[in-house]
Amino acid sequence: MKTIIYSFYMVSVFMIAVALLGGSLTRPLVDGYSMKTIQTIGIDKAKIDTMDVLIDNSIYNMNLMMYKIEKLKNTLTLQDDNTKPIDFRNYKYLYNSVYMPIVSAVSYVMRIVIGFTGIFILMLTALVHSISSYLSLRKRVTVLEQKLGIQKQ
Repeated sequence: MKTIIYSFYMVSVFMIAVALLGGSLTRPLVDGYSMKTIQTIGIDKAKIDTMDVLIDNSIYNMNLMMYKIEKLKNTLTLQDDNTKPIDFRNYKYLYNSVYMPIVSAVSYVMRIVIGFTGIFILMLTALVHSISSYLSLRKRVTVLEQKLGIQKQ
């Protein structure tokens, strides 16, 4: 019985530690599970990455068109052409503005649930441990009373 009680203490302390340290030490664990949870809800990271690539391509094409217009304008006005070609950049607008805030929100909710569950298990284990200790003590006192021949009145 002691082994079970101490293992429940360890589980509850581990859960509370994960809840409290979910933003720092156990962040990969909590964020990974949050991403899996979001995946099962239906928000697919691959689709968001695909949409981000499409948005980045359209921004690149728009900037390239503006670069070509600027180059043409400089050629027609006989000005110095000191603009440089446009490089492709990954902005990841949807990933940074939609996906990651959802992941962090689910992470906070999971940490709160894990924390309350850990506290509940800790309280329940302390209650069971107290009752178990009381019953064990009562049994030892009864055996001692029988050995000493003391009668209850």
